[in-house]
Amino acid sequence: VYDRSKGRFWSTARRDALLRSLGLAAVPHLAEGRFSLDELAAMMTTSRVGHAPMEGLYLRREVGDWLAARAKLVRAGFAQAIDTHWSRGPLRRNRLAPRS
Repeated sequence: VYDRSKGRFWSTARRDALLRSLGLAAVPHLAEGRFSLDELAAMMTTSRVGHAPMEGLYLRREVGDWLAARAKLVRAGFAQAIDTHWSRGPLRRNRLAPRS
């Protein structure tokens, strides 16, 4: 959640509390702590929201109620499989997949 008045993103805990109050699900939380690049790469297995490999990991460093830094580690096969960036194509609305 981006706080326009502060020009900053909320912390995960703060965001997830808001999502719970609205009855919405948050993205899966995999781990917390310090990790080597090899340890992070080992976490990229099958997605927890489907049966395909994970796209990657979103990393956050937070201080109090705020996001301090962020990065995304993307699986090499995912980046190479993109022919055209999504922003170059038509607008497609997100939809929930049927429950299996």
